[in-house]
Amino acid sequence: MEIRFRFREKIADAFWHSAPAPLDAPAIRKIAHGHSGQLILRITRIANTRVYEVRHALVDAEGTPGPWLSGGAHHTNSRALPVGDLVPGALYRFQVRAIGGSTGYSDWSDTVSQRSL
Repeated sequence: MEIRFRFREKIADAFWHSAPAPLDAPAIRKIAHGHSGQLILRITRIANTRVYEVRHALVDAEGTPGPWLSGGAHHTNSRALPVGDLVPGALYRFQVRAIGGSTGYSDWSDTVSQRSL
């Protein structure tokens, strides 16, 4: 009986630790300027991520952000995510999330603002 119990305990323990966990939200560490109308987001690496998704919102002169627009999906080979077709001199808000295999989507990152050149 004791051998069976230990065997079942190990199976249960292995099952418990192999269950997929939700992905952590990435963080935007820095935003660099690319060419005119382009910003490059540098983000933290999140394990088990296949793609990073970026979204951005144009902030108007009164400081009110517009609707979120897709900034594209970027494969995990790089943690430098370029976002183009931005209005030079305009202020934007950015968020990033991780997309994994069986774990789905992370939460969106904290919002970071940057003016494009």
